[in-house]
Amino acid sequence: MRSMNEDLIKAVGAYVAERIFNDETKPRIVDIEEEFHIARGTAFKYLKAAEKRGYCSKFEKYNNKQFASGIVVDGTASCGTPTYEETNIKEYIKLPGSMFGEDDKIITKANGDSMIEAGIEDGDVLIVSRQHEAKDGEIILALVDGATTLKTLMHHEDGRPYLHPENEEFDDIEIYEGMSFSIQGVLTYVLKNYRGFRSDVLMQGAKK
Repeated sequence: MRSMNEDLIKAVGAYVAERIFNDETKPRIVDIEEEFHIARGTAFKYLKAAEKRGYCSKFEKYNNKQFASGIVVDGTASCGTPTYEETNIKEYIKLPGSMFGEDDKIITKANGDSMIEAGIEDGDVLIVSRQHEAKDGEIILALVDGATTLKTLMHHEDGRPYLHPENEEFDDIEIYEGMSFSIQGVLTYVLKNYRGFRSDVLMQGAKK
């Protein structure tokens, strides 16, 4: 009996793993046949060999347990006054759980400068853990009367919540009875465009 090509077994396993990761579904035998230009019976044998060696099952476990699902919204989180706009899902992505945690995420951009004293600037990419509860002092993505905003959650002595901007030029947003208020998530990471930052610094230096 002819021995199987170990490199091809690994390649088939990697292909199956990638398809599971991207499409969340296992490829068909005919897909493997067409991808590697091999006979259908051969494709079946190599798939089984890849599964037996764990090339596929290990990735499925890694994919399911060590990645977070993220939705990129086509809109911004207001870091000024709340912004009334329709927010749509732009795309779905996966984030490495070892870096960002394994809970579901919302990914959007900051708009405005009401949170600059917390290090959040206009245009920063915000990674928000999707949850509906938060503690005092946490920065949250909130929905207030249909408007989205990113602010620090605080509470009065009577327990009533309010939203605090991290910029003394902005006023607190009070939440009164009868208003619609919900927490969409808690800010966990901020990503900055360092190349853009460097360009701004160089331009400022050139003007002096």
